[in-house]
Amino acid sequence: MCRGCAGAVPAPDEEPDGRASTASSTYRLALYRWLACCDVRDAHGRPVRLTPHQWRHPLGTRLIKRDVPQEVVRRILDHDSPQMTAHYVSSDYRKRTLRRHLDATIAEALHGAARRGPEARS
Repeated sequence: MCRGCAGAVPAPDEEPDGRASTASSTYRLALYRWLACCDVRDAHGRPVRLTPHQWRHPLGTRLIKRDVPQEVVRRILDHDSPQMTAHYVSSDYRKRTLRRHLDATIAEALHGAARRGPEARS
């Protein structure tokens, strides 16, 4: 168990509470200390080495794939623009998500029309 180690994912240019910015070297060192403190290891038992980007990217990708709204992910990762967050979404995933939402909308529309009866469809 990792006790006494801070575990956050803020961008290096701003603290979560909006206070003064953190230098990227400070952020990077904090990540390295956290990994060491928690003794994070790979499948071969070696200490894991990550950059801040490698740490944040899987989080953003997993949140997007779990249907967390892109704006929420943008705020969690402290991105300046939606375009930065859009990099976490593959075009294939966009197509599948769009298809799933379209299918759900069509099914809901058809189900609602069926419930209202034939006169409501015309």
